[in-house]
Amino acid sequence: MLVTSADVASLDALLIRWESAEYVATVFVILACVGEFVAEFTEIRTKEWRDKLGKMSLLVLIAALSLELVSLVRTNNLSGREIALLGIDLQQEKQRTATAESNSAQAQYVAAKANERAGKLEKEAAELLRDPWAARNDYIDVVLNRADENVADFLGKHAARDLNREDQIRALKMLEMQRHAMLMYTSCGWFFDELSGLETVQVVQYAGRAIQLARETTGTQQLEAQFCEKLREAKSNVREYGNGEEIYKKWVAPAIVTADKVMGHYAISSLFESYGDKTKIYCYTVEREQYGVETEGRVRLAVGRGRVRSEITKEQTPISFAVLFARSLCAAAAVLC
Repeated sequence: MLVTSADVASLDALLIRWESAEYVATVFVILACVGEFVAEFTEIRTKEWRDKLGKMSLLVLIAALSLELVSLVRTNNLSGREIALLGIDLQQEKQRTATAESNSAQAQYVAAKANERAGKLEKEAAELLRDPWAARNDYIDVVLNRADENVADFLGKHAARDLNREDQIRALKMLEMQRHAMLMYTSCGWFFDELSGLETVQVVQYAGRAIQLARETTGTQQLEAQFCEKLREAKSNVREYGNGEEIYKKWVAPAIVTADKVMGHYAISSLFESYGDKTKIYCYTVEREQYGVETEGRVRLAVGRGRVRSEITKEQTPISFAVLFARSLCAAAAVLC
């Protein structure tokens, strides 16, 4: 059971109402007792008036005692529930503390790895860029305008030498990796107490993208495994989500975009809409080289070949594809790089 502050506040407000009712009932009990005393033991006014006062005081006393008894039962019940909720909340607070400590350790680990990677990046990027850190700082000009001409001007300004096509792509990937390495420190992802929250998952997605680019540019294969090992120490407050590694594998890893996934999207959607020779799909462009569709009854088969071009890294990947669709079934696509 996940207890929120709103649950405790609502129960507390209800408890205050019943305690107030108990106090009011006590006041009426006192007034009724005073009335009984006046009616039985004084000579105030007439005997008839005192008799009426005595009867009225008795009725008020019975009603007040009834309300006081009900209020007492309700306040005891609500107090017990509130104590139980506070106990659960205390347990959750312990879990949150443990999670926060785990996140802190994770952040320190990531920072250490980032510093380690930064040193390697500086050494590797220095082969391509005159001043890697100046290039990283100026990279915002590319982020704001990814037109080929602007990217060419940027590389012309910062390149350590004439870069061929492969070197240009590698340099852009390194800079993009640095961008995501900075994005993964976005503060909103680190001060929330639940790992499966949107903010934390988004921050881990930035880290996942940085790891993907590091693997592509340097051939480093163990970064993801090391990252997941550390994420495993961060526990979720939601039992079904387990820990940070499970959340990474559930939401982050499947969301990592590759050229073959883009072509798979293009292949399936081409059966339902008409594409030209060039098609923009988010930050990718698919350039179609060959394409054909065959229809037989309720079955359609599309076969083609094209290039997937990233508008961010400018990398182009040739891919062939085939997609089969039957109206009574889902579409099945195969891509071959």
